[in-house]
Amino acid sequence: DGLPDLHAPDAGFHYAALGDVGDGPVPQVVWVRAGGSDAGDGATPATAFGTLARALAAVSGDALVIVGPGRHAAPSESLGMAAGRIAIVGDPGGVYTGDAAGLVLIDGASGGLRISGSVLLRGLVLGGAVGVGLRVDRGAGEVTV
Repeated sequence: DGLPDLHAPDAGFHYAALGDVGDGPVPQVVWVRAGGSDAGDGATPATAFGTLARALAAVSGDALVIVGPGRHAAPSESLGMAAGRIAIVGDPGGVYTGDAAGLVLIDGASGGLRISGSVLLRGLVLGGAVGVGLRVDRGAGEVTV
């Protein structure tokens, strides 16, 4: 159905950036919502982080980050992890976050997005950057936009 697979046993199986984890560890799933709080644990929509930067700091290894509708500042840190792959998937319909439908805008006003690892971006609108809005570093690995 093109929607994120969010059940713990098979989260992330349908995303090329994560691949089929087979019998390996299940990718970590974290949530980001415009009304979230960085004091939360990001483990559910109710305890979602308020910023993409906080969500990325909280994950290690393979991860699936679900981002709800609203304006989200682009993280100043590079996307990509030395030890894993990451999928950042927007939920513009609010189907999983429970938010009202709307754009999932990643605001690059502070410098745009920089990718240095294996990353999948889906369901996001990138905007607001002055200059480079999306930069993929040499040797970044598999990047799907």
